[in-house]
Formats: sequence, C-alpha cells, structure tokens
Amino acid sequence: MPRPWKHDKTGVYYLRRRVPADLVKQVGKAVVKISLGTKEPAEARARHFAENAALEERWANLRKGQQALSNRQVQALAGEIYNRRVAEHADNPGSPEEWRQRTSACRGFANALPASHRP
Repeated sequence: MPRPWKHDKTGVYYLRRRVPADLVKQVGKAVVKISLGTKEPAEARARHFAENAALEERWANLRKGQQALSNRQVQALAGEIYNRRVAEHADNPGSPEEWRQRTSACRGFANALPASHRP
C-alpha cells in the first residue's frame, strides 16, 4: 500500500504513484504526484487514502474507455455543472461584457463539436 510522500524542501505531503504501464500513454507521464495540501502526518494519511481511491477509480475508467451516457446521466452532469457555475458567481456575477465573452467561448466550443453532438 502506498504511503504519503513528504517533499524535502516544503514539508508538504504528496500522493506519489507510478502509472500502470498500460496507462502511461493515456496519462502522459510515468509517475503521478498529487499534493495533499498538508504538512500534518495524520491529515496526510487520511487525504492520501481518499486521493488514492480517486486515482484508482480514474485509472479504472481509463481502462474501460469511453462509455455511452444515458439521457438521465447527461442531465445529471449538466445539473452539476450548472450548480457549480451558479455557486461560483453567486456573490459577484461579473459584468455583462464578461458574460458576453464567456457565452461566445461556449458557442465556439459547441461549434467545434461534430454536427451529431451539437445542441
């Protein structure tokens, strides 16, 4: 079982794992390092356990490849994105010009999709 790794200079703990050989090309590197954002050993162990589980899940999903989503799953993901965006801008929504730029960027992204995937 991997353990938290302490950076020599900063004292911050990291999760450090070798990427499985079959995923190195997809991940783009041979070793993954994720900051645990703490210098406390007990907190590092708890965060390490959670980050390691999330990393294993990501690797399992990469091995499965692309999965088709049901309409319900797509709506659920869209709802999560919507809720995050609303929370991000609840206190300071920004100027109309900022929103024009954001929506323009979103339209550009949508236009880059294949016709069968466009809204």
